[in-house]
Amino acid sequence: MQTIHLATAWRHCLKAMALLPLVLSSYTLAQGRDAQGNGSPYLNQIIERFEAGLPSFHGEHWCNLPGIEGDPFAYPKIEKALADLRPEGSSKPSCFPVVRIDYYADQDYKHVVSGLLNQGLGGIIVPMVESVSDLTKAVAAMRLPPQDMMPDSLRYPYGTRGWNAVSAYRFWGLNSNQYATLADVWPLNPQGELMIFVMIETPEAVRQIRNILSVPGLSGVLIGGADLSLAMGLGTPGPNYNIPEVEAEIAKVAEACVAMGKLCGSYISPPEGVCPDPVCGETYRVKQGFRLFTTGRGNYTGP
Repeated sequence: MQTIHLATAWRHCLKAMALLPLVLSSYTLAQGRDAQGNGSPYLNQIIERFEAGLPSFHGEHWCNLPGIEGDPFAYPKIEKALADLRPEGSSKPSCFPVVRIDYYADQDYKHVVSGLLNQGLGGIIVPMVESVSDLTKAVAAMRLPPQDMMPDSLRYPYGTRGWNAVSAYRFWGLNSNQYATLADVWPLNPQGELMIFVMIETPEAVRQIRNILSVPGLSGVLIGGADLSLAMGLGTPGPNYNIPEVEAEIAKVAEACVAMGKLCGSYISPPEGVCPDPVCGETYRVKQGFRLFTTGRGNYTGP
């Protein structure tokens, strides 16, 4: 009986020792952030602002890099945009970089996600997500395989990302262990700062929005009014998103986001005459509950 107790104690000791590098890495990472003098617990301003109830705008709190989707010549632009975010002599990037990939949710794109993250991208937007299975695959592509020190509660969805992240951790001014600590998806992993966003662009995605928002590892959704209007058959024949029918679908997404406390964003501002608020634009979207914007702040004058 004593042997069994000793063996059990030894296993607990080994487990604690295995967790020590993670604890030390987290402490070092926090100390490194404090040393940067910004007083922020995060490198990612989107997370910081969302937890404070504030919206984030492209060019101010994050950078929505030139979208790869639909542009076969975009990769050199992405490379230049990343370089511009970390000028010579700077200790970290000036803006949290996010990009929309050129693969739809039903395609195999994990190699693209892994490559972009390994170069320093912080967030990935996956187009045309319609189901929980679509999203689970996207989350897995963002994550490193679970290590022995990871708690069981954080293991699923299991990561499929490969490691070749020297460029990434140098881009962020970190070492490999520090980067690996934050290289997980928020909010599934509270220490993670990578973000996976999915595009809501079809009526089916709107119908599934609460199921989609429930998937562990999702960072947020972005609703695309142009493709949504075409998927609804309301084009003229091009996109026709400035109409009440599309606005009603957008409102359903906003309602679900508020009810479930999730980070959601919009690609479009409602035009006057469509939204019921006398002040349309970004101000109205923020009142609806959206907290992420792919453009500047427009007519929003808040903090």
